[in-house]
Amino acid sequence: MRGETMVAEITRINAEGQLPIPADIRRELGLEEGDLMVVEERDGVMIVRRATLVEQTAGAGAAWRADPPLTREEEEDALAWAIGQAAARHE
Repeated sequence: MRGETMVAEITRINAEGQLPIPADIRRELGLEEGDLMVVEERDGVMIVRRATLVEQTAGAGAAWRADPPLTREEEEDALAWAIGQAAARHE
């Protein structure tokens, strides 16, 4: 947790079902356009957090699943590509 200060603001779900995150909170958390987020529900509370690297790359090779299956080298290349994409979003 960052410090003891809690920032709370009211925001409204729009017609597309999107929930804007107030600018002050985005700045405080260092959130930028394109960041991948996870939305969870726990005991009636919505929790929004950054996606972990594992979550960002889950299924990275799925689009390339083919018959015959990928070689180990091809799977490693696909994973390296996905990790590179995730890292580029956080530079």
